[in-house]
Amino acid sequence: MTKKRWIATVVAICMVVLLFQYIPVLHASAATEGSIKSGVTGVYFRETPGGTPIKDSNGNTIYLNGGQALTIQDTSNSSWYKVTLTYNGGSYTGYVSSQYGWCSTDTFDTEWGC
Repeated sequence: MTKKRWIATVVAICMVVLLFQYIPVLHASAATEGSIKSGVTGVYFRETPGGTPIKDSNGNTIYLNGGQALTIQDTSNSSWYKVTLTYNGGSYTGYVSSQYGWCSTDTFDTEWGC
């Protein structure tokens, strides 16, 4: 193998490796219906992953309990999922820890990782 061909091969391999690093960022999850796991109480609903808890229109911190319906918008962060929900008549978008939810797909439920 000539030196030029060897360099071209190395460059091509590096480009492929870099491309695969960005695939999760490019992945857009379809919205999936889900809920907080049954029996769970007092789950913080946050502005950013691990960030400040969201307050409702009355200034009260939003705590989620088992059965709370959610629309899961993004699961690209395996620890924190972006969700939309209705709470006390208002619509909110924020983040919930992945350990507290379930998502529903066509005919079966699966632990988050939709």
